[in-house]
Amino acid sequence: MKWLTIILTFLLIGTNVYWLNQNIDTAITGKYSEQQIYELQNAFREAILLMPKIKPKFQKNEIVTEAEQISASKAFEKDGCVWVGFLGLKFNDKDQLVHVSPAWNYGEADLCFPKN
Repeated sequence: MKWLTIILTFLLIGTNVYWLNQNIDTAITGKYSEQQIYELQNAFREAILLMPKIKPKFQKNEIVTEAEQISASKAFEKDGCVWVGFLGLKFNDKDQLVHVSPAWNYGEADLCFPKN
């Protein structure tokens, strides 16, 4: 009877540890999903607000200024793209906008995410 109690106690503790681990994993996965949804919503909101501001006559500095005002963040350049908020803006040699990218990439071909 003593051994049965010890075995059942360890089994109970083991299953409780397993369920605790599962709950922690679920909570972390949920947080990552929430963050991804947040970034997607902001990227699309910024893109939608930015698109009416872009006209063929607008140059890089005008577009970047508008994007900074809409996203309330400072622009920076990386990998040939100007990043503002959750958007990457690619310009040609004539400072005309040629491509807009979201801040994430899942491996698909994208001008703002060059393959190394």
